[in-house]
Amino acid sequence: MSKDAKAVVLNYMTRENRPFGLNDIVAALQKSHGKAAVSKAVDELVLENSLVEKVNGKQRVFVVPQDKLPQPDSDELKDLDNEIINLSNDLQKLKEQVRTAESDLKVVQSSLSLEEAIERNAIVESKIEEIRKSIAAYGSGVKITPEEFTKAHEKQKAAVSEWRKRKRLAMDIVDAIAEGYPKSRKQLMEDIGIETDEDRELSLASFV
Repeated sequence: MSKDAKAVVLNYMTRENRPFGLNDIVAALQKSHGKAAVSKAVDELVLENSLVEKVNGKQRVFVVPQDKLPQPDSDELKDLDNEIINLSNDLQKLKEQVRTAESDLKVVQSSLSLEEAIERNAIVESKIEEIRKSIAAYGSGVKITPEEFTKAHEKQKAAVSEWRKRKRLAMDIVDAIAEGYPKSRKQLMEDIGIETDEDRELSLASFV
């Protein structure tokens, strides 16, 4: 019997430190030794008490006796405990990140769709255009009563507030889509036909 085959089998079983059937051991070591050599090595290692054989029905399972494995010293055990604590903390952080991501996803899913945001943005722009015409009328010599001025001013404030809210919502949706889009954010907006305030030469600041 080749001592080399026995050493290879024992090293493998010690390194893996878990039960294996004979076929599993043969499959793992087939590149270096054939089935006959591995089978004979396993039998001899069992006779030498270097491996323990467990029989479960027709299945033979082999494992290294645990009392023959090197025992970690106290420092090594302490290092392992610290590693477990660090890994547990990392796992907790990852779970928190997953919960946050799921929460963000629910917010996006419950928000307006991109098409709805575009449609509402068009409505707001229409209102803004009406206000611009009203503002232009102020300087055209048209007489406006204080009541009409107050009413127009309130409409302007409401429209600007709606404009700001819808713009932020639309951009939030665009940003959410852009995270998984293969192109740039600007290209995404061009691809789906979204026009910005700048494209229309509009500015919130000019209406505040």
